[in-house]
Amino acid sequence: MIKKIILTVSLLFIGCAGTKVTNKNTEPVSKKVAVNKEYNENIILNKPESKKSDILTLYVTGEGVAPVDALNAAQAKILARRAAIADAYRQLAEKMYGVKVNAKETVKDLMLKNSDVNTYVEGVIRGADIQAEKFEDGIYYVTMNLKLDVRMWNKFINNN
Repeated sequence: MIKKIILTVSLLFIGCAGTKVTNKNTEPVSKKVAVNKEYNENIILNKPESKKSDILTLYVTGEGVAPVDALNAAQAKILARRAAIADAYRQLAEKMYGVKVNAKETVKDLMLKNSDVNTYVEGVIRGADIQAEKFEDGIYYVTMNLKLDVRMWNKFINNN
């Protein structure tokens, strides 16, 4: 009995006033229960259960390099920004649709003579948001995210 009082007081002291303590022998517990091995009692966890969401958020960071033949610094920065945004969209399309890869190798006299690898991605990106932008050392960085409803996406992919 004293152990139960000490446990209750200590829980109140650390801010767990809403935590309910029950003894194994007196009341069955139907919620998620953690066992306190030191006192051999059940404690109902006082935290909300996480609900599985059907919304998936994709994050990408696109990079664009300022061209050396730009007319001025402003044009170089704008072109680098545009390249970074295009790179971010490409990365989102790769995550959503996958990448088609074509490869061809030529071997002659047991030696590799030629190796060609081409990648291709095609897709429609709607609703992507730019979260952050940074221009540093001639490279423009754009961080984008896209919230994707997994159920709707699966219906779309299965119909195409």
